[in-house]
Amino acid sequence: MRPGRWGTYPAEHFEDAVCFRCHIPGKRRWQLDQFALVICPRCGQAFMSPRLNHEGRLNLYGARAYFDSGVYKTAGAKGLQRTWAEGRLDLIDGALDGGQRHSLFEVGCAYGMFLEAAKARGYSVAGLEFSPVAAGVASERLGTKVLVGEVVDLPPADHDVVAFWDTIEHVPDPKAFLVAAAALIRPGGIVALSCPQFDSLPARLLRTRWWTLKPHKHIWHFTRRDLRRLLADVGLEEVRMVSNPLSAANRWRLDSLVLVARKPV
Repeated sequence: MRPGRWGTYPAEHFEDAVCFRCHIPGKRRWQLDQFALVICPRCGQAFMSPRLNHEGRLNLYGARAYFDSGVYKTAGAKGLQRTWAEGRLDLIDGALDGGQRHSLFEVGCAYGMFLEAAKARGYSVAGLEFSPVAAGVASERLGTKVLVGEVVDLPPADHDVVAFWDTIEHVPDPKAFLVAAAALIRPGGIVALSCPQFDSLPARLLRTRWWTLKPHKHIWHFTRRDLRRLLADVGLEEVRMVSNPLSAANRWRLDSLVLVARKPV
């Protein structure tokens, strides 16, 4: 098989998907080598089908090479990660009731850069990572054990904040993921996330050439409307949504959304 733009994967690492909300197959919009972007005919949600199955995702994210590229690779990229972390912590701080020392749990914490920044601000931090390799690096960085696994397998908790940056687009079921993530915080606690913006100018202009399409990694693609609908699906209240690439929380990102929401009391 001729190598595809996003790599080549064995047939046994694929599965078909349905819309997480409507539970029906999508209508194909673009064929993307071994993948296809489809649109739910009922709610308009964009997603990949076929997509990598659990074994395929574990092979992809379990390789150290995945985390030794992109925003993890160069000093400049790591500096940008620190800028995002500080900007996002500012948004979270602004949404929290101040005064006390807060606890923060990050899902998909990668190498622990955001948790390190939160810890430096006085947060009590903990994390979960799908990749055993990344979890090991994060544990060493933070001096505390980072859990390995998926959020849907965790018991409820009472943290003040749960955060997941560029994670929700990777998971098999975003609604189940968000329900499980919200169960990790107390009533009145904060959910903070980021994800690619499917209705951004680059996405609309570049279409199949959009640099953040990444069908082997990004199963779901969200617009502002999609994210707000997902919040409503699970009973969370929007506090703030940021897409401005001049904001520290989203610096230089022309196709990304940062969202802060609250769990009702």
